[in-house]
Amino acid sequence: MWKEKKTQKNRERCKQNYEMKKKDRMNALKQKCHNCGYSETSAAKRKRKERQFKADKRLYETERKRKYRKTQNKVSTINIINDIKNTFSNKMEKSRAVKSMKRALPTTPKKRVAFVVTPEEKTDIQLGNAVLNDLKEIVDLAKFSRSDSARTALSVIVASTSGKNITKERNKTLLSRKLGLPLKRLSKGKRVRTQIFTSEKSCWTYFERKTRKDAITDDVKKIAYNFWTDPNASRPSGNRNDTKRIRIGPKRFLKHPIYILDKSQTEVFNDFCINNPNIKMNQRTFERLKPYFVRSARPKDRVTCCCRYHVKARSLFSKTIEFRKKYTITNILDFEQNLYPVYEHLTDIAVATLCDKDQVNNSYSKACLDRECSKCGLSLLKFTDEELNVSDDAPNVSWERYEYITVNSKKKLTLVRKCTKPGDMFNYFRELLDKFAGHQFRAQWQNAQLKCLKENLLPNHCIIIHDYSENYGCKEKFELQRTYFQRTDVSIHVSVIYRHAILEVDGVESLPDIPCIITEHFFVMSPDEKHDQFFTQKVQTLVKEYLDSIRYDVKVIHEFTDGCPVQYKSRNCFGMLTNICSKHGYELFIRNYFETSHTKGPQDAAGGFLKNQVDMGTK
Repeated sequence: MWKEKKTQKNRERCKQNYEMKKKDRMNALKQKCHNCGYSETSAAKRKRKERQFKADKRLYETERKRKYRKTQNKVSTINIINDIKNTFSNKMEKSRAVKSMKRALPTTPKKRVAFVVTPEEKTDIQLGNAVLNDLKEIVDLAKFSRSDSARTALSVIVASTSGKNITKERNKTLLSRKLGLPLKRLSKGKRVRTQIFTSEKSCWTYFERKTRKDAITDDVKKIAYNFWTDPNASRPSGNRNDTKRIRIGPKRFLKHPIYILDKSQTEVFNDFCINNPNIKMNQRTFERLKPYFVRSARPKDRVTCCCRYHVKARSLFSKTIEFRKKYTITNILDFEQNLYPVYEHLTDIAVATLCDKDQVNNSYSKACLDRECSKCGLSLLKFTDEELNVSDDAPNVSWERYEYITVNSKKKLTLVRKCTKPGDMFNYFRELLDKFAGHQFRAQWQNAQLKCLKENLLPNHCIIIHDYSENYGCKEKFELQRTYFQRTDVSIHVSVIYRHAILEVDGVESLPDIPCIITEHFFVMSPDEKHDQFFTQKVQTLVKEYLDSIRYDVKVIHEFTDGCPVQYKSRNCFGMLTNICSKHGYELFIRNYFETSHTKGPQDAAGGFLKNQVDMGTK
């Protein structure tokens, strides 16, 4: 204490001596500068005066700031002392605070070198010891018991204590000693823990909740879930790449082909209520039970016609209308625009070449569609000279058409881009319109008749749609390099069967007042790659055997196929049909042919679905 006082006293004495000698040094410096011989001009005097003024000002400001800081330090010291004195209102409050602080501080260790433990750490250590002792008591009681419940309890305890924290801290051996269990038992518990957390059952258990008494049962949910995939409600997508994937666990996914609804969700719900009158469920709950792979139809899903005639006609129609808007309309008078209208749709220009519909049948005459009527035809369409111009002065037009091109001695149908005069394009478009109206009417008429036949199917009648799917190249999950070019191809024949429901087979009986039509897919796979009439005859025999196996009495068969000559339309095919009724016991056999390039339908989607399932099974 005395040393600090002495040091402070010496510091003050040195400071006083410094202040006393400061003025003497300043005067000596001024005298020295004066003796050096300054310039006596007015400018030099003025500058010396300014420098002297600035120096005096700096000295004054420095002294003022020093005094201000000294005053502030004295004031703050007084305030701090007053605050410390007035912290507690009385002595009892101060005594209680001191005792509380002493209890909170860690005790001095007995050893010279030791760790000081905080009160929170003491509480954690006591809690950990208590939990460990309780676990050891349960383990000691359960590990010598031979009952299933005791073994289950021990497995649960081991799995719950063998987590990643024990492994991270490398305390597995210490834990096994504390619990009195082998080290292998803890390792097994860790594997069980990992398996439970990554299994599908654990995901279901995590999301499952305790339901109310009036909640929908799991059986009813399953019925609603399966109704969404009913053939009358949805259909699989024809594209093999249309799949939906959902996550069911860590790095685990469930994959399923996409199903497309043929109806609206309200219509599907109404059908569900009609077929299941005993189940009470609102529409929102029914839609919530929809599978993740079922979705509504999009515009691209509804466009299933890949007909070459339609593709060419649409392409040429857009090009001709574009030319008419750009060159024709701008060069004709207003009263002539009615002679050369700008059509909005391809159907409009096709209808313009036909007579009016029959009022009784609400359809066009067959003579008009076959271009045998003298009152209608392509002569009703008017074209300007610019549109039919083929001279060199006419502008070039770019358009597309399908042509057969020889590639390696084989002809392939290819979309070719043309750049010709407008007359060539319009003349080719007129050739397409000559057959397009009849082609489009027959395609729409056949689809309407098939739909009407399915909705009004008579008892003991059956509709079968046949189609050959593309050959499938068999492949293995683990495939050698040399076997890539030695794959076995199999033929896939798809048959879509529409029949009445049977109570013993389908669980529902079709009645005359309430008919119930069942849709089935019948697949025939064979290594025979020849798609001929003998293959088709074998498929018909297998379909008949299947219908007999479910005891469905068939009297009339309505068969729909495409127009392939080798498979369904040659003289040999018709020769085999002459004895099919006597061979299979039919009263009547009717074969219908789809319009050219308009056979795409549910049978193609079923073939793509089968190939997709095989691909998923081999991955």
